[in-house]
Amino acid sequence: MTLDGYSEPEPLMDTLDEWGESFEKGERQWLLNEFEIGYRLNNGLSTAAFHRSLASTRINERAAQYYGWIERNEPLTDSTVPIELTVSGFAGQGVKLGYSRRQDRWSASAEVSVFQANYLMDGGLSGTLTTNTDGSYHIAADVDYRYYRDSLFNRPNIDRPNGIGHALDLKLSYQVTDVWELAMQADDVLASIEWDRAPYTVASANSQRQTDDNEGFVSFNPLFEGTEGYRNNYRQDLDPRYRLSSKLQSGHWVLKTHFEHQFGTLMPVLGVARRWQSGGEWELSY
Repeated sequence: MTLDGYSEPEPLMDTLDEWGESFEKGERQWLLNEFEIGYRLNNGLSTAAFHRSLASTRINERAAQYYGWIERNEPLTDSTVPIELTVSGFAGQGVKLGYSRRQDRWSASAEVSVFQANYLMDGGLSGTLTTNTDGSYHIAADVDYRYYRDSLFNRPNIDRPNGIGHALDLKLSYQVTDVWELAMQADDVLASIEWDRAPYTVASANSQRQTDDNEGFVSFNPLFEGTEGYRNNYRQDLDPRYRLSSKLQSGHWVLKTHFEHQFGTLMPVLGVARRWQSGGEWELSY
């Protein structure tokens, strides 16, 4: 079971509670959840059932900063800020078949997964945010996205799409010495989801219709010009994830270093682990 959360503009707990209210700076956010249970035979063949879900967003740093000021009702300046927002997400469950081989100091494995998917989110918006010192602001953007629920324009009575996805995972490791191991891993290689009748919106929108309530809070009923419909056989490509790692063991202690690249972000990681005779391991990484 893996839960991988990452957030630059605001803390993760704020993201889960009220997205965007505490935006400060930064561009990337994602939540990746995977649960897998399976069995590996002595001949290297394996099978597993799994559930996975992903929510990934990218927003340009200046837009995130200004959005946070607006949500917190902080003073604004006379500015025009570009907005670039992209989203990608889904949930799926399926089966995975794999094969692993170990020979001398080498080991390699490959796994192919097929899954049924729902909760489609894919696309984004591009435009400008204009703010004024009197606290007013205006948004104009071009929108192109596919979804299971229209979060921007509240399109009613949507037929939610279903998809069939596939992915390839690869692993390769080499025992350089008795205490030093190198490994490479690539997940979601050539991975995509084929969606049947994916709801979509392609439009230009702006926030000219602005209203204030009795407490002074601003709300919008955006003007909208474009098209809504369904796209047959829409393909959503999944971003591959790569990892290059090294392990150096001394007794029960292990020094770990690795580089991860996923969702457009490269992260170098340094960690130390303690292995126990029971087979368990504790690891602390930065």
